[in-house]
Amino acid sequence: MRVLVVCVLGEANGWGTIRGRGKGEVNEGEAQAESNYYLAHFEYVQSKYEASNERIFWMIDNLPTYPQWRWKSLLLMAKNYAGLQDDFQANYTLDYIIDNAEGAIVGEAQQFKSDLTRRRAAEEAQAQISDTLEVAPTAMEELEELDQE
Repeated sequence: MRVLVVCVLGEANGWGTIRGRGKGEVNEGEAQAESNYYLAHFEYVQSKYEASNERIFWMIDNLPTYPQWRWKSLLLMAKNYAGLQDDFQANYTLDYIIDNAEGAIVGEAQQFKSDLTRRRAAEEAQAQISDTLEVAPTAMEELEELDQE
């Protein structure tokens, strides 16, 4: 968490590089991309899906040279769309990742797409069960009907 604070402060104050994290130097743009990803993730966790997507769109438009953060952000965007019940956009975004990215993010996108498909099928099955479920009259209702006759 400290890294995020340092990244945001580093970007806000215009520092050229940020040292730390055991990986050598991190340039200002990469730190900004990383911090924007985590801010978008925090918005996602708070169910602020549209705000999270706005942040991701800004990052993709303004910081396109950091593929690690771009692909992670696109996966997060797909999760935002799923949270908004926009499965078309979620699947389109996931397909884009699967077709164009490389590495572990492809597996993550495939797994989320599979999970989303199963979740929506289960929700649909539950909705159909609820719609067709007939509730038998209770014993009290039957007694009331007999009393009225």
